[in-house]
Amino acid sequence: MQIYFAPEVMTPNFQVLNVVDSNNKTFGNVAFLYDEKKLYVYGILEEEGVDADFKDLVETVD
Repeated sequence: MQIYFAPEVMTPNFQVLNVVDSNNKTFGNVAFLYDEKKLYVYGILEEEGVDADFKDLVETVD
């Protein structure tokens, strides 16, 4: 299953992205909180079965 990030809220201090499929069904979200020198990331998946796709989506590519 293909999953994507869809912006929900974007401010200078934080961003919330929904984790959705191609039909715009929400499976969870990821929040990025910005501090002066730090970045905090919090993610939650609400449905099983998309965790491998989620890990592939957030994995860094060189």
